[in-house]
Formats: sequence, structure tokens, C-alpha cells
Amino acid sequence: MGRYPRRRLLVSAIDALLRPIKQRLSGLVVKGVLYAAGDVFTQVEVQEGDVKDSVQRMAGYGFSSRPLDGAEALVLNVGGVNSPIIVQTDDRRYKLDLSKGEVAIHDDQGQKIVIGRSDVTITSKSGNDISIVAGGTGKILMNGASGTDPLERVLTGSAGDEVPAVRVYASRT
Repeated sequence: MGRYPRRRLLVSAIDALLRPIKQRLSGLVVKGVLYAAGDVFTQVEVQEGDVKDSVQRMAGYGFSSRPLDGAEALVLNVGGVNSPIIVQTDDRRYKLDLSKGEVAIHDDQGQKIVIGRSDVTITSKSGNDISIVAGGTGKILMNGASGTDPLERVLTGSAGDEVPAVRVYASRT
């Protein structure tokens, strides 16, 4: 019967006991595609032809988004396959190329806020960039703004105390 017949029998028995649990867990988390994405409830196709209507889409407190149709969704079936909740969405069509450790907020129009390794860059739909450079300079560089001379602003605190000056450079590059 082989070298370890008892071990094989034990493994087979454990596998038979775990099979129903594995089958239930396999449908717990599925990937889907969004259609008719709404603010809170949306329609998601979890398998070919298996479309779920009015599925709740969860978002972290303070964060809001409305994914485009065709975005991918991670669906958690909390109370079984008839109780899906979308816990995460992603849209590979609009991924940014970031370096390790960088973070970004972006949309499908190219607008973005990128927290880079040495600066924070804000890009608008019109292509005007604002770059906040880290370090002792306190510079805020604006690309595409009108004017060529630096605009110096002195920021004041709520009690009227002066804080270090921030120079705003308006230039076209």
C-alpha cells in the first residue's frame, strides 16, 4: 500500500472534512466588473452573465468616488452569494506610473495629486501644475500661471503671528 498508508488515509479524511468549507469560502470573495456605477449602489457582473443589481459599494470615511463603468470590483459575499458588498474598486485603464513609496489621487481626465519622494504635485485638467517642493526653500512652483515675476506672500497664523514667507513663482515652462 505504500510507505505511509496511515498518513495518506489521514490526509484524505481531513480533505473530505474540509471540502465543504473550501467550497463555501471559494465564493466568499470574487472579482467583478461595474456597470451603471452609482454613488452608493451599483450593478456588478461577478461572473459571465451573473449580474447583481443594487450592490452596496463601501468606501472609507472621508473618501468618495464614483467609478466609471467597466472598472473592476472586489466583491465580498458576506451572507452568501445573495448578499454581495463591493469593498474595493480599481480601474487599470487609468493607472499612474509611481515610484516606490509614492501616493496619488487621480481621475480619468488626468487630474491628479501626487505625493512624490521630494515634492507634492497637483495637476489640473488644463495641464497647469502646482509643485510644492520639500526642504527649507518653502517654494510653491506654478507652471502655466500668468505672469513671470515671483509673487511673495506672507502667511499669518490665526492669532496674527507671522510665519515664514512662502514664495509663489508664476511662470510658463
